Amino acid sequence: MSFLSNLLKGVKKPWEITGIASTADYLDYLPGADEFRKHAPGSQPIKAVIPHDVPQLVFNTRYYGRDYRRHNKYAARKVDRSPLDFSQLMSSMPLKPEDVTYAPRTSLVNDRGV
Repeated sequence: MSFLSNLLKGVKKPWEITGIASTADYLDYLPGADEFRKHAPGSQPIKAVIPHDVPQLVFNTRYYGRDYRRHNKYAARKVDRSPLDFSQLMSSMPLKPEDVTYAPRTSLVNDRGV
């Protein structure tokens, strides 16, 4: 079959030689069925080499991991409404301005984000 197809490649049909069909617009552009795919995908002669690596080192290209509209993990801020004991807070404060060399922070005043 391949010998016959190779022999017929050199022989042209009469309407392909001259006339309007001889321009490049009217020539066949699709390859034949035996030229299109030499081997089927399931019967490739060479095995494909698939690189493997540790999953932590592979770059993640999945869309869901980058879709910030759908996996919103931000929590709303909560207002601290616990009552403050001013007597205990003021007992640790210095009495005179000269005593303000070092004023330690008490545990009652919580540092939010500092």
